[in-house]
Amino acid sequence: MRLDTFQQLRLEQKLKLAPRMIQSMEILQLPILALEERIDQELEKNPVLELREADQDTPDANSNPDETAKAVDDERELVVHEDNSNRDDFERLDNIENVIDPLEMTDRPVRRAAFDEEDPKQQALTNTAAREISLHEYLTLQWDLTEADPLIKQCGEFIINHLDPDGYFRTSFSELAKKFGQEIPEITWEQAIQLVQTLDPPGIAARTVQECLLLQLEALGEDRCLEHLIISDCFDELQKQQYTRIAQRTNRPLARVKEAVDFIGSRLILHPGLTIGSPKAPHIVPDVIIDYNETGPGYTISIPERGLPHLYVSGHYRRLLQTDSLDRNTRQFIKKNIQSGQWLIEAIEQRRHTLKRVTEAIVDVQTEFLESGPRFLKPLPMAQIADKIGVHVATVSRAVSGKFLQTPRGIYPLRMFFSGGTETTQGQSLSWDAVRAKIQDLIDVEDKTKPLSDDQIVEALRQQGIDLARRTVTKYRKMMGLASSHRRRQS
Repeated sequence: MRLDTFQQLRLEQKLKLAPRMIQSMEILQLPILALEERIDQELEKNPVLELREADQDTPDANSNPDETAKAVDDERELVVHEDNSNRDDFERLDNIENVIDPLEMTDRPVRRAAFDEEDPKQQALTNTAAREISLHEYLTLQWDLTEADPLIKQCGEFIINHLDPDGYFRTSFSELAKKFGQEIPEITWEQAIQLVQTLDPPGIAARTVQECLLLQLEALGEDRCLEHLIISDCFDELQKQQYTRIAQRTNRPLARVKEAVDFIGSRLILHPGLTIGSPKAPHIVPDVIIDYNETGPGYTISIPERGLPHLYVSGHYRRLLQTDSLDRNTRQFIKKNIQSGQWLIEAIEQRRHTLKRVTEAIVDVQTEFLESGPRFLKPLPMAQIADKIGVHVATVSRAVSGKFLQTPRGIYPLRMFFSGGTETTQGQSLSWDAVRAKIQDLIDVEDKTKPLSDDQIVEALRQQGIDLARRTVTKYRKMMGLASSHRRRQS
């Protein structure tokens, strides 16, 4: 075997992203709440970044005018121009050591709250809502007070640990026995689950919807014989809303059957586990706000910044670089953090600029949606917006990712405005969301005793100039959680 060493020239193309570009893309993709958290993290780890308070916007009247002007120039924010040309700002950054005069530095006093002042952090903790108890914790507290055979107690605890978030028990006893590690008679498991089903909320640990409703009826302690009979013997007809057939099978008047069905629908719930520690709807903070233009036609677009800190690079560290006694490692540390801080400020401003331009382009296309509603949403590919504002389609994707737009019609995710669609026979473009809204309209106004079939919906849409296949209508109906005509029929 022969081993040789030789040199070889090879041409190849590689894409390398600079740290500054990576940071810019990360900042662009962050929603406003995540951006606030990111800025807080940067403030903690980067000592040269500071917040500009309201009283820092004007120079000190007692200071030297020349020094004040110089300090304001040194501490001004990095401005991103329309042509993305920031040569002056970066030259100013590179020449920091040459343009700042040495100054005598003093330690900045740390303001502490007086005894009679209210600590804002303590006040925030006091006003924070207590954590909601989870379903598992709620049931465990009750189970600990339940008296039973030790083996049944263990089995019941195991059952509670394997309940789904909605409160149902969907695991087989044989599977539980394998996890338990020993053979347990099925009758023991049955005794344990029956005891768990006596806990609050009623209907917990049910294995089927039918069992869940029956458990809730028993817990009410009321004389509800007809309701119990409907759920136990006519459950299939109840699901299909065949009230006339239920009346025939139970030998009760139709009016009395409908009254019992109304009671079942209003007093009994399908997912009892979600009533304990149920997650609340998240508070949405819009990243972009669209308002009617008060001075003329059209809309105004703004990027809310009330929650974003006003950052600038501290002049303290800029001046510190000019001291001769500063060692090399400290000097490099300060320069590195100044550069990082400037990059962050630029990335935040670039995010605002890009987000506003993307939204302006969206508004130009979706004006009818803003004026008339979701049924007029037009199909809009991201590539069209990218070409219009002169950026890569990936930049548009990052700009709208996870962000919300507040409009006069409500708050919507920005991604909702980018979708495919179809064209009507009149040449009007409609997004698939608009088509689904029209299907919803047809089902909302249908005769419930003779609901529209999917073929009839296809024909109704065709009369509006929308030509869709039956399988497309069926797919959209299922996506919207709408039952078939057979299940929507009411006797």
